[in-house]
Amino acid sequence: MSNVMSTNYYLGPPGSFSHYACKFLPKASLKACTDLEEIFFRLKRNKQAKALIPLENTVGGTVKSTIDNLLKFGFKIQAEVYLPVAHNCLSKARNLLQIEQVLSHPQALSQCSAWLKENLPRAKKVGVSSTAEAARLAAKDKTLAALASKEAARIYGLKLLAGHIEDYPANTTRFVLIGNSLRVTGSHNKFACYFTLKHEPGSLMRALKAFADQRLNLSKLESQPLPDRNFEYGFFVEIESNLRDSRAKKALSALKKNVTGLEILGSFINRIEDKTYLLGLLEAISEKFTEGKLDLINFPQGKNFRNLNKALKTRFALMPAIYACKKKARIPIAHKKREDEVRKMRIMRLKDLKGFPEFLDLLFKVSKEMQITGTHCNMLPQNPYSLKELRQLINLIDRCFDLFLLQLKAVDRKSYLKDFLQANM
Repeated sequence: MSNVMSTNYYLGPPGSFSHYACKFLPKASLKACTDLEEIFFRLKRNKQAKALIPLENTVGGTVKSTIDNLLKFGFKIQAEVYLPVAHNCLSKARNLLQIEQVLSHPQALSQCSAWLKENLPRAKKVGVSSTAEAARLAAKDKTLAALASKEAARIYGLKLLAGHIEDYPANTTRFVLIGNSLRVTGSHNKFACYFTLKHEPGSLMRALKAFADQRLNLSKLESQPLPDRNFEYGFFVEIESNLRDSRAKKALSALKKNVTGLEILGSFINRIEDKTYLLGLLEAISEKFTEGKLDLINFPQGKNFRNLNKALKTRFALMPAIYACKKKARIPIAHKKREDEVRKMRIMRLKDLKGFPEFLDLLFKVSKEMQITGTHCNMLPQNPYSLKELRQLINLIDRCFDLFLLQLKAVDRKSYLKDFLQANM
């Protein structure tokens, strides 16, 4: 058996978000590249290597060159990583008054545009190849600042002048690990494909009907311009299923009859519920609450409200996993003493909030019922958590909701959970 460690290329230099995302993959020899073009060139030459590249961001959208090169070189997606992106203003300067230029990746600059406009309106904004490259350059000149990660600050010896300056606290980038071959295992629950169509009415509807007929959910659908056919498009699609599943096979068979070209671009595990991603997302939202940086006037209609709704869905989805852990450890499922302690602790902390006890009682009631009956256990096909980790995650979600309740009027606070359950459960 070979002991040679595999190679993963990433967008460098060290300290970039791509570099940090590599930590959530199996151990490998990491090689930094200056840009995406270099990554694709190296991967084409080294058939055994892999590369971690950004696919999309919740603010900036899809990285078009990633999909273009998947198609051009025939690379396949083998895994995905969700990374909450927290931008920071880093520099050798003592304060913001000394800053003349702000360096970062163009997407990072756009993701912090509101903060830059308010705090560094006169500083010149300069785009560079990555956030870590911005940090490396800023370390050479006190008049420069970089928008980058705290890890980059540590590596390049920069001061943190301002933290969490992104416009959206739930800002997240999805990275994909690509290689030269398609790999399918029984644990995979998502696959990607690309197809082209005849340029005629109803062609896209007929193609997508193949998935609808098999009740398969599409998690992503994106058009890609066809370079050799002006103003015509191919379509990149991600489907929540395993390629070996009978429904997926039937859907692809039907799809082939309605398209002019079809290519499978990858098979992998859907990582949207990963503990790392959820903890990072919730920490970011919680920190923004604490700092008072959320738009509380328009909050219920905004993106952060939807993220908290998602967090509550996740809380409920974890209940069956807690049941499984307790059953394995022979711990009582319904632990009245512990529930009473948590109730008392949270009510004491927020004792002045009218409508809060009613909210908490309903939350506990629904959680206990879901824990015992196993409702919604299909949301977590595999349980990678220990009981301690599950409780840590639940406590963090609860902290976010405590902060969330502080922003609501008493009448809204009293009815929020009932409305949520009626709409979502």
